[in-house]
Amino acid sequence: MTSPRISRGIASRILYGPGSAELHDAGLSISSRGDSESFAIGELNGLLACEDGPIWSTVRIPTARGERSMRGLPKSRVTELVHAANSAVAENAANRYAYLELGLEDLLRRTEDLAAAQRYVRHSEVQPLLDELHSALAIRTDALWRQFAPLSQKVKIGRLTLLIEPEGAAAEWIASLNTTFVDQELAVYADFFDAIESKPLTAAQRRACVVAENNNLVLAGAGTGKTSVMIGRAGYLIASGRAKPDEILMMAYGRKAADEMQERQDSRLAEWITGSTPTIKTFHALGLEIIGRAEGRRPNLTVMAEDSLRYTQFIDEAIASQCEEDEYRQRLVRYCGTERFPYRNWFDFTSEAEYLEYVRTNELRTLEGEVVKSFEEVFIANYLASQGVHYAYEHTYEVDTAGPDYRQYRPDFYLPDHGVYIEHFGLDRNGMPPEYFDQQKYLEGVRWKRALHAEHGTRLIETYSYLKREDLLESTLEAALTDAGVEFRPQSAEELLAQLRETSQVTDFATLVGSFISLMKQSGLSFPELRQKASTSIDGSHINLLLDLIAPVYLTYEATLAERGEIDFADMISRAIEHVESGCYQSPYTHIMVDEFQDISPMRARLVQALLRQRPEAMLFAVGDDWQSIYRFTGSDLRYTTRFSEIFGATAVTALDLTFRFNDKLGEVASTFVLKNPVQVRKELGSVRAQEEPAVSLVAASGTRTGLDAALEAISLRADGTPQNRSTVLVLGRFTFTHTDVDNAEYRNRVRRLHPGLDVRFMTAHGSKGKEADYVVILDVSQGRYGFPSERPTEPALEFLLPEAEPFRFAEERRLFYVALTRARHRTYVVYDPTRPSSFVTELLNAEDPYQVDTCECGDAGVDMVAPPECPRCEAGRLVVKTGEYGSFVACSHYPYCDYREAACPECGGVMRREAAERVCLDAACDTRVRICPRCGGNLLARTGPWGPFIGCSNYGRNGHSCTYKEKA
Repeated sequence: MTSPRISRGIASRILYGPGSAELHDAGLSISSRGDSESFAIGELNGLLACEDGPIWSTVRIPTARGERSMRGLPKSRVTELVHAANSAVAENAANRYAYLELGLEDLLRRTEDLAAAQRYVRHSEVQPLLDELHSALAIRTDALWRQFAPLSQKVKIGRLTLLIEPEGAAAEWIASLNTTFVDQELAVYADFFDAIESKPLTAAQRRACVVAENNNLVLAGAGTGKTSVMIGRAGYLIASGRAKPDEILMMAYGRKAADEMQERQDSRLAEWITGSTPTIKTFHALGLEIIGRAEGRRPNLTVMAEDSLRYTQFIDEAIASQCEEDEYRQRLVRYCGTERFPYRNWFDFTSEAEYLEYVRTNELRTLEGEVVKSFEEVFIANYLASQGVHYAYEHTYEVDTAGPDYRQYRPDFYLPDHGVYIEHFGLDRNGMPPEYFDQQKYLEGVRWKRALHAEHGTRLIETYSYLKREDLLESTLEAALTDAGVEFRPQSAEELLAQLRETSQVTDFATLVGSFISLMKQSGLSFPELRQKASTSIDGSHINLLLDLIAPVYLTYEATLAERGEIDFADMISRAIEHVESGCYQSPYTHIMVDEFQDISPMRARLVQALLRQRPEAMLFAVGDDWQSIYRFTGSDLRYTTRFSEIFGATAVTALDLTFRFNDKLGEVASTFVLKNPVQVRKELGSVRAQEEPAVSLVAASGTRTGLDAALEAISLRADGTPQNRSTVLVLGRFTFTHTDVDNAEYRNRVRRLHPGLDVRFMTAHGSKGKEADYVVILDVSQGRYGFPSERPTEPALEFLLPEAEPFRFAEERRLFYVALTRARHRTYVVYDPTRPSSFVTELLNAEDPYQVDTCECGDAGVDMVAPPECPRCEAGRLVVKTGEYGSFVACSHYPYCDYREAACPECGGVMRREAAERVCLDAACDTRVRICPRCGGNLLARTGPWGPFIGCSNYGRNGHSCTYKEKA
């Protein structure tokens, strides 16, 4: 290949400088003006070209680094160089294309085999092939390919190109192959799918059984037959010879659910399969199996794992043992006294409504068990108690200040042994309340209180919000109390601890510690990791104190298990993961099937992923419904369902779109309701039963028993009461104690006597998951900490251990309400207190975005079905009528947290709603209209004075802080 070196002549060197070109075994080298560059033959991506000029020639050299040119070469020598170089380029290209030919043959054979294979084409097997196709077809960008490649190769490239171009062609090709396979399998096993369950499987159920992607997610809405799919899938795999029973791992969440599915599976598969069926396991049973095989023996399960009472008693005793240490006692008293609630003050919020809701839902209680209105009042009350200073919270002031629309003045604290009052004001260091307050009104109230005490000579101590923010509240209060002659009798930690026990706060703490330890073990986080997380939290000091209290109890618990040679449920999963990930346990499973997948936790998901990694051919079959994910408080993470493909990889999703349980009208309400949360996977859920009238009834009732009585009476009128056709009724509460008034022998006997055609069962909404009945009654769908939705907040330390909370308000409570609604076959009754309807009820009744529900006429005859107006201050409570010394008035239902008040209707004493500058009575029969006082918001009424009639405020003339606004009549 070597050719003579060509150099520029004397004349061209004058113009272009010294230069030369040389072809040799290593490639082509050029130099000009002292710069040199070399190219291997393989780097030449085109043929060299020669351009003759009048005197000299120019060689153009196409390379992978860009085109190079060499001017001023003698014409007589250039042709020889170009010819030799191009011959080398052609030879190199021919060799490369010959090598490619073998790869193309292999690719064509593999694509043909794939097309002819009688199986589902999985992503794991097709993606490497597609990657190789893209790599092989990249040769088309080679400038020499079209010139030197043989025709046969171009034909092969053309055939392969059709598989991946245009964009999306590959996906269509694979989808077509899989559709053909699925259709063939459905035809071959049609008889099996027709008879495997009591009713033939639907088209979606059958497809879910046959599709065999690496990961398969079946979104099974309420009543769509998820168990039928689990059994159908297992039976199909065995009947088709695609898996043996011992290669199939089927998992359910609870022992009872696993046993019920096992019994149903065995009976249904008996006529189709000879021999054994897959054993359905819980995650904990699987964990024990893995540990037993890896370690040679199965460990003992602690009795505390299955007996929550024994577990709580152990934690309580461990705390009591720790309290023998003075340091621990002091920490516990400090926690319960000043850090039980993560501190927030007025200035941490953007609106009074936001603040009031926060303190209301946290239910702030003092050491003595009182409910107070702010975190700072908790601090003051607990400081007084710890110092042995007797106090009364919001004690009536010694001078009568009450008026028609103002209640008697009640200072925050009163020290009866010393005649001292304490008022805590929400003021910053500049003496200003938060910007979102009605600042003028608040400061007027401060001035009025100061003037009142000055007028009557009563001793007042003032404290301010900024003092707590700057950690000065205790020292300031101590100095002021000392100056007022208050005697301190500090309580010992033992005395305060005894007081805490009397108010059950230590027992509540034991429950918190027990939950924390369980969740911590499930999360896999260590104490150092938790402290690191706490360092970035606004509640860091609160959480670190809690960790200090929990750590010794945790160590006691772990030491006890080790001493007894026992493990708990969390250990079953964590140790099983260790054995699978380390390879000590070898998985026999090629098909992993998980029921109720929406309830999976991170540790359980990690165990599933570890099993899948051990067997590249293993497939995941997950059946669940993100609409029914209701166990975040136990560690379940909805994201494993809503982001399934991101976490597990290539996924085939099948939605079971037909419910056999409830009618279309109930389904429309439930689906619309749950999909208000944009995170939920959107799917259409049809019903086998259609009807015209609504299937959700709202029952307004003043009490739980009254509402249930009304609902049962309505059900009895609809139901056939003969013994041969009893109607089942599920009565659901958000909490167990919701049923206190009705789930007892006396009431059950009454129901049996009055409604012999009804079979009534009581349970919680959580407990109803997986159950169904002809009718459902949901009790106490009212607003409050223990209403539905529950407004009880999660302890911040527990939040650290739980999956990330969803930003959508009441997201999981909404799903829980969906579960409750969809337990009914025919109709669901929603019982609520109309004076404090929950946000769910007001949403269902919203005229601007209507649901197809009816307002049942079976509720209290005297109860207004229309929700009362929203409180204008806290925006969460409702305005209700209350009675005081001067007659009826209207106040917020969230008293004492919100003390908003306004005048009642002057004619009937009822609630009025605002319309522009007027109030209008809600009672249509009354329809009284009253103008609103522009100064204080009271009612403007016609009055008569010494100088004749005038218009005055209803708050006029009673005491020093009444409104004096008036105008001419």
